[in-house]
Amino acid sequence: MQAGIDAVNGLLDASAATVTRGARLKENALALVEKSRDSPPQFVAEVKGNPLGAAKASATVTKSIKAIGETGPQADKLVGAGSRMAAEFTEVFGSES
Repeated sequence: MQAGIDAVNGLLDASAATVTRGARLKENALALVEKSRDSPPQFVAEVKGNPLGAAKASATVTKSIKAIGETGPQADKLVGAGSRMAAEFTEVFGSES
């Protein structure tokens, strides 16, 4: 019985940590996207001697920035899932406070 209680408590602790870390992850990803917006043109300027390589590199950087930008919505989903899980357990088992 105690093992089950410990497992639920561990799951709730992990859910709370997920919510906190997910919110920070989103903030960091959004800041990184903002800092990266000017990167493709700057990068192309740095590799001027190789236009084909510059175009390919620019496309890669642009895709990377897009992927980083998608981190925010994914973090929102993670935070939502953690919050729902904690709320559902609290609804079923009650709160310690």
